Amino acid sequence: MRLFKRMILATVIATGLEVVTPTIVPGFDGGKYILKVSAETLPEASISLTEKQQQTLQNFPQHNVEDIPDLNSMNPDQRQVFMEIIRQTAVNMDLPSAADTEDAFNVLKNIFNSSSDLYLNLTGATTELIDDINENHESPFDSITGEQVLAANHGLIATSILGATFDVVISALVTKGITGGLAALVKKEGINVVKQKLKKELGNKLVSLGLKGLKGLLFTAVDVALSLASPGTSIAKYIDAHDKIKNNGWIELW
Repeated sequence: MRLFKRMILATVIATGLEVVTPTIVPGFDGGKYILKVSAETLPEASISLTEKQQQTLQNFPQHNVEDIPDLNSMNPDQRQVFMEIIRQTAVNMDLPSAADTEDAFNVLKNIFNSSSDLYLNLTGATTELIDDINENHESPFDSITGEQVLAANHGLIATSILGATFDVVISALVTKGITGGLAALVKKEGINVVKQKLKKELGNKLVSLGLKGLKGLLFTAVDVALSLASPGTSIAKYIDAHDKIKNNGWIELW
């Protein structure tokens, strides 16, 4: 199908017709970040919650530090706030269309849903979102593919999926949706305390996700994360920039 799409596009261009196609989202270029940060240099949070929603997160259910938040263990108010964090995270992925964003929301939601086949399954989540994006752009005049958008292939973990998962965890369990995000938390508790919280929360979550081998890179990446508005995404990009095949848009453990 993708070969057919390329042939159609080539024919259209060759005959001089003007065809406007959506811009392809490029692959991530991770690792080019400032490591020295302070509370004053941190950006505002990319997740915005009301005071009532922030208060709801203060009593968020979590049985063990290794546990990934599960929508099925939350009360209705907690579930509503957590779903809002997921929705804003999906929007921050900056996908080509509203349909792609909605699909990303559903995929991310299922990563945190113990009743779903995608629960804790980042490889499956990557594959499903690739397929969804491909379906949203089936027109022969649409050059966008899920593989290009996520810079990943079936059977792999996209950097963007890992990053979005981290962003949800950070917003729900570390900053708890406070106004200003990590910048505000650093001003309140100090940068070293926040670094330790990130390392503890995300390091243990990697074990639950079957990614224990990335913990070493994660601890270095935390410094990087504190310099950006979407810390989980920046951590994932840093890992991608230092894994087996650097800056290719997905995660290799060996």
